[in-house]
Amino acid sequence: MVHEVLEHTFTLFNGQRLALKSWGNRQLPPLLLMHGWLDNLASFEGLAPLLAETHYVVAIDLPGHGLSDPAPLGYIHLLDTVGIVIQVLDNLGWEKAVIIGHSLGAAIGCLVAGSFPERVTKLGLIDALGPYTCPSGQTAMHVRKVIEDYQKLSRKKTPIYRDMDSAVAARLRVTPMSKDGVTALVHRGLKKEGGSYRWRTDQRLTVPPMSMLSEEQLVSFLKQITAPACLIRPDGGWPFGEALFIARSACFQHLQVHCMAGNHHVHVDYPEKVSVVFQRFLNDAHV
Repeated sequence: MVHEVLEHTFTLFNGQRLALKSWGNRQLPPLLLMHGWLDNLASFEGLAPLLAETHYVVAIDLPGHGLSDPAPLGYIHLLDTVGIVIQVLDNLGWEKAVIIGHSLGAAIGCLVAGSFPERVTKLGLIDALGPYTCPSGQTAMHVRKVIEDYQKLSRKKTPIYRDMDSAVAARLRVTPMSKDGVTALVHRGLKKEGGSYRWRTDQRLTVPPMSMLSEEQLVSFLKQITAPACLIRPDGGWPFGEALFIARSACFQHLQVHCMAGNHHVHVDYPEKVSVVFQRFLNDAHV
């Protein structure tokens, strides 16, 4: 089936411009996709059309990624994205929506679903069950390190590529992912400057966010999630301690876990397999 695919932008209340892309029929139930750290919405080019068979799908470039503007000057704070996602839902006229996120996008999805449980009907998670946390006893050390890392950014040189192929090859060296998937990310993530290319990505994103939740604080979010949740856990994904995984899983009222062969970007490499899991989850009226 051929779906209408459109690029959109809208401006947040602080003047920051956000880029979005949509697939499918606006009359279908709404579904928001959020990508991972240092990726962009092109990571869903394979999955989004499959989900658009039953949902109106919108993917966003998170601030500082892809074609979206960077966050305002200063330090990056993860919790700011919760308010941004709510603005996106409001701008789209969605009182409620399905949220599916990968990695960073999954972490943000958990925070949104915990803060605004009435806005999320179902929650899909790919290789993340909440964000990284900082032990409360290490907060001062974390703040110091972030400040020192920010000070180093001005001296840090961003890579320059003579052509797109060079950038694709560089990303493939650090990310186990299909070449087609990397190519899509690179084409959306690079900007041309003269005869060469640079990443559009906000370099502040290479430093951990200034404010990080403690595990206890994160648990307070997870326990407020009322939406049924479905986690896809690839066997080659990010290392996740089993004790921590079990503890976080126990916070959810309704959580399905699907283990799957693949790496961290399993939705890029195997969109059909991921779509089957999520479509079954989304279409199940009993969850």
